[in-house]
Amino acid sequence: MRFINNRLFFFKNILYIIILSMFCHFTSLAQTNVEEEKSSCSKALKEAQKDYEKGNIEKIAAKIEPCSNSEEFDKIEKMQAYRLLILTYLFLDDQKNADKWMYNLLKLEPDYKPNPLIDPIEYVKLYKSFRVVPWLSFGTFFGLNRSSVASKHAYSLNNSEDQPTTYKPGVGIQLGFLADFNIKKNIFLTTEILLSTRSFSSNTDVLFDSYNVSNESSTWLEIPVSVKYIFLNKKIKPYIRAGSTLMWQTGTVSQIERFNKTSDQVELTGPAIDLTTQRSDLNFNVFAGGGIMYKMGYGNLFLDARYTLGFTNFVNQAERYTKMAELISTYGYLPDDFTLNTIQVCLGYSYSFFKVKKNKTKFIVEE
Repeated sequence: MRFINNRLFFFKNILYIIILSMFCHFTSLAQTNVEEEKSSCSKALKEAQKDYEKGNIEKIAAKIEPCSNSEEFDKIEKMQAYRLLILTYLFLDDQKNADKWMYNLLKLEPDYKPNPLIDPIEYVKLYKSFRVVPWLSFGTFFGLNRSSVASKHAYSLNNSEDQPTTYKPGVGIQLGFLADFNIKKNIFLTTEILLSTRSFSSNTDVLFDSYNVSNESSTWLEIPVSVKYIFLNKKIKPYIRAGSTLMWQTGTVSQIERFNKTSDQVELTGPAIDLTTQRSDLNFNVFAGGGIMYKMGYGNLFLDARYTLGFTNFVNQAERYTKMAELISTYGYLPDDFTLNTIQVCLGYSYSFFKVKKNKTKFIVEE
């Protein structure tokens, strides 16, 4: 029995070795075929380049067009083949095919630039008859903001117009994503979605020789929409923009303390107070700004700055007294109606997708 088991084990191992050998053989054969195909296309490209140098123009297209749109060429070889086909069809005065292969070249490599010292004038002229447009860009950004309060209607417990509430701006942050859509030449529609924080502090006189200090911070989900105009079309591109923002409040808290006017000592303090229901859920503002873009690869590193002008009252007037009764009696806290104006500065990066367009005349490519 042991003998039979040993023989079965032996034949099983032999079978595994045979199967593995056959697999390796076919894999090697397939790889060899692919390399031979690539080698044949690379050989055809070299022969076509020699034909061009010798003036045998009519032979070039037949040699390299079958390989030009396949995976047998790497990107560099494709660019070389496209350039050679463009030169060939320009020499043959075949404008349609010259346009076609220039289109394919720019689609393959949007950053391509001809060399005026080497390339014929006709080739450079054909290149200039096209433009590469970043029709869609996606990006992300992070930045800081500084919010200042604009009081619209003052409220006070001491009925004194000589001592209105004073405000100090606060610093917040924002993190977001953007999408740029090209709508006409250098004009883009920009939509964003971001999370931000806003903060400020207030100082208000109250009765009994006291004053209160409130340090308020809120978080928002924002959707800005703007129109952007980009100047020039070079490595460094300044731009201007204008638009509006719809904001949803996700939470507001404030640290409120009451002080003695004479001693400046804290009379009353406590934990941070949730003011979410005392603030408006929605806010609307308009903004204007600009920035500068620096081309990096197929995208842009950008620095953006904008000033937003608030229009919506931050205070929920329906709950001014009902929900704030305890704050009024304890701290003497009764907020004004106010809006927030904000300066925002962001640093980000956007990646672009390109379209190739023929200048002035309509251009249709059959692929």
